[in-house]
Amino acid sequence: MKLKLYSVPFVVLLLAACTLFGVEKPETFNQRIAYVYGTQIAVAQQIADKTRSGVISPDDNERYVSIVEDAKAVADGARDAMQAGDTATAEGKLRLAQNILVEVDEFLRRDK
Repeated sequence: MKLKLYSVPFVVLLLAACTLFGVEKPETFNQRIAYVYGTQIAVAQQIADKTRSGVISPDDNERYVSIVEDAKAVADGARDAMQAGDTATAEGKLRLAQNILVEVDEFLRRDK
């Protein structure tokens, strides 16, 4: 069995371990957006794995991929807003992108 290092549960466990051992959680905007991009990659990998194993259909794969791509576009918008100096918009978009990815991850975990 191949270990999937980019899975969302691994990222969550890694962050929990970092907290346990005194490593700070991502707090700056740049750290948090990097975390969102990492989560996006992990969710995309999870979708690919579940499609390859036949757990989700090709049609569902397309829907999931589209949602994850939309979340990345929202994160890109957050980055652009921060670069333009619009902190409130950047923070809102970053939270939205994170929430989208968390919801997709939770739904994928139920879809076994």
